[in-house]
Amino acid sequence: MSVNPFAVGNHDIGGGRCFVIGEVAQAHDGSLGMAHAFIDAIAAAGADAVKFQTHIADAESSPAEPWRVRFSPQDAARFDYWKRMEFTEDEWRGLKAHADRCHLVFLSSPFSDEAVTLLDRVGMPAWKIASGEVNNPMLLDRIGSLRKPVLLSSGMSTIEALDRAVDRVRNMGCPIAVLQCSSTYPTPPEKVGLNLLAEFRGRYHCPVGLSDHSGGIYAGLAAASLGCDLLEVHVTLSREMFGPDVIASVTTAELGKLVEGIRFVERALAHPVDKNSSAGEMDSLRQIFTKSLFAARDLTAGTLLDRSDVTAKKPGTGIPVERLESVLGRRLAADVARGEMLKLSHLRGAVVVFDNLSRKGSRENLQWLKDRAPAVVFVQGDIRDRAAVDALMRAHDDVDCVIHLAGQVAVTTSIVDPVEDFAINATGTLNILESLRVADLKPLLLYSSTNKVYGDMHDVAITEDETRYRYADFPCGVAETFPIDFHSPYGCSKGAADQYVHDYSRIYGLPTVVLRQSCIYGYRQLGVEDQGWVAWFLIAAALGKPVTIYGDGKQVRDILFVDDLVDLYLRCYERKEMSAGKIYNVGGGPAYSVSIWHEFGQNVERLIGRPMEVKRDRERPGDQKVFVSDIRKLRAELDWTPTIEPEQGIQHLYDWVLENKSMLQRLF
Repeated sequence: MSVNPFAVGNHDIGGGRCFVIGEVAQAHDGSLGMAHAFIDAIAAAGADAVKFQTHIADAESSPAEPWRVRFSPQDAARFDYWKRMEFTEDEWRGLKAHADRCHLVFLSSPFSDEAVTLLDRVGMPAWKIASGEVNNPMLLDRIGSLRKPVLLSSGMSTIEALDRAVDRVRNMGCPIAVLQCSSTYPTPPEKVGLNLLAEFRGRYHCPVGLSDHSGGIYAGLAAASLGCDLLEVHVTLSREMFGPDVIASVTTAELGKLVEGIRFVERALAHPVDKNSSAGEMDSLRQIFTKSLFAARDLTAGTLLDRSDVTAKKPGTGIPVERLESVLGRRLAADVARGEMLKLSHLRGAVVVFDNLSRKGSRENLQWLKDRAPAVVFVQGDIRDRAAVDALMRAHDDVDCVIHLAGQVAVTTSIVDPVEDFAINATGTLNILESLRVADLKPLLLYSSTNKVYGDMHDVAITEDETRYRYADFPCGVAETFPIDFHSPYGCSKGAADQYVHDYSRIYGLPTVVLRQSCIYGYRQLGVEDQGWVAWFLIAAALGKPVTIYGDGKQVRDILFVDDLVDLYLRCYERKEMSAGKIYNVGGGPAYSVSIWHEFGQNVERLIGRPMEVKRDRERPGDQKVFVSDIRKLRAELDWTPTIEPEQGIQHLYDWVLENKSMLQRLF
């Protein structure tokens, strides 16, 4: 929740660091030397400020004032006590100068106009309003006229009284912080009022704090864990000291522990822990203390594994024991001796999925996959986390194929946050490549690249007819030899990854395949306007949602159904002697090309039997008027050609959308 931070001395109040005030009040018992001793002790404890109270008996009290607690045998009346607490202006100046030398902010609460005038001459950077003065409009107006920050204590006030005081001070142009305070000495836990910190922050949109009278460090630490901006505690040099506030104070030693604890809490709050990342950092320890699956007896190839065939032993460098269920029911591809650690290579058709599940619908797709293929191993992680990628590769060092599909996939998102786009697409890909290189693993790596590596292609000759744009000079589409020209942060990040993957094949001998994909569509694709537009048009049509057309809608793409893409990936794997080290343009080719709105959109409207709501927006950076893949290289080298025509694929996808309409309504 936003607050209005402000400065007190060199400290930002409301900037994320708790401002700790050591409150002396009258603990000095009228001794100037004792007051100076408090300054040294509070500074040594690590507090940010020292605070006194400035009482001028004749200006604020009368002989009729009663005792709160009759504690002073040497003072006949409380008026006499206030008189004995007074320091001269020069003495106050000396105390402030001492605080300045100790790098403490000097504060003192005034209880009269005369005290305000004196302290203003001394040089107060901010004003602390004591609980008993919140309802004193004369004092508030006098302080407000000085236009300095106000720290308002709420101990004796109702919410309505606080509202009036906050408004009064703010209307005079003073920054303000509100401190929860219970005027009970000492304050029991039930009356500390930690709940009011969030209430005050939400009500007044200002920094909030706690003026604590509990006499211990627990309330202050709890307040820090709730993100309080200020903490004020009464301080005593010893619990054997004389004075009414000793019982509600912390010793200077306790103040030091309190400050240390607050800074600890702040560091903890400022560094949220990602459990997956932290687990990755413990990978070496996990391998020592956890267990892997081992053969419980001699097993022959073809054995259908059951519980009696496996046991758990250290170290945890093999298939983790928690993946037991994914192993049971699998057939062995090779003999495994008793006591031998099981590896994925021992199992037929082992598949490991690594994903951070950040994309909408990914959890639903994962559950669908688990329901249909329980042997699939899922590892949650992020390709940006090199340690997690390294741990994955170490755990599966017998892998023979890596299919790299993870990525930031939207041009518009890349423009909003190019740093994150680069971290995912470029750095994430490099993490995978380096993890394979350093571990000296050489599985086939299939990389899902993009046609965006060719840029906007605005210098390519285009013709236009009633429903679409066409290439003037590329009847078979764009071949892999067409010059790359990265455009948009997305084009740059994917292009960088594209070239790194290809170059790791040339420089380091990794068998890689770059697949520059055009428009892919199919089942379980939870597309959005920025990516997966074929699926999004059909989802929007079924849910009655509008679609946005960027540009004039005549842009052309060759579309490819996902079943054909899966077949291509399998061809790359099965014919890796041919595919390794190659780059392929992947799409439906000229025969499977459509214009985005004037052909495809109109077909969708005919399919659903009604018009769709359409919004218009300008062309996006890097958009190509036409992109159609030349797939002749794929046909010649891998004997691959698409088989599912657009009309058939679109009908398959729309049927799936209707069957899963309730899930899609929940997600969109």
